[in-house]
Amino acid sequence: LFSEKFLNLGLATPKLKQVIYYVLYAYLSIVAMSLFYGFAMPISFLLALFLFCLLIYAGFVSIYRGFAPAKYYLAATGASLCLQIAFTFTHQGFINYSFWSFNSLSFALIIDALLLTLAIASKIEVLQKENATNERILTLRSRQDSIGEIMGNIAHQWKSPLAELGAMVFSLRTSLMYGAIS
Repeated sequence: LFSEKFLNLGLATPKLKQVIYYVLYAYLSIVAMSLFYGFAMPISFLLALFLFCLLIYAGFVSIYRGFAPAKYYLAATGASLCLQIAFTFTHQGFINYSFWSFNSLSFALIIDALLLTLAIASKIEVLQKENATNERILTLRSRQDSIGEIMGNIAHQWKSPLAELGAMVFSLRTSLMYGAIS
């Protein structure tokens, strides 16, 4: 859910967002099933792996779109995935126990938290730049509106005496036409 909001998947790639949500719902269902049925554990691991791969793909899509904070997100997700796989393989007996393999899940969480903090800080910086740009645009529009209003007032002030002169000339012309003035 964080990934979808952080990477703005709903705006840029709605189909990818939808696939991620379907896999997430399936994963949560399988995890709930694994509480009662042991055969669901390997399936939940495979779905978690697939979900991580989708999130990494979403990170690459975001980088391709030019979203710089996605680099930190991608590093966090990739490191977390590798260390969680190492943790799972350690507890499945594929990797020998050591300080590093036994604590790989803790390391994954620490690295994930640090890199995602950098990603959030980077996104805040991007949003602040966008905000400053929008503020400049609003200031320029406000200035243009003020200048337009001033120009309208000046034009009105010019038209007022000209209208009076025009009325006087019309009155004189009418008077000349009907012989009121010799």
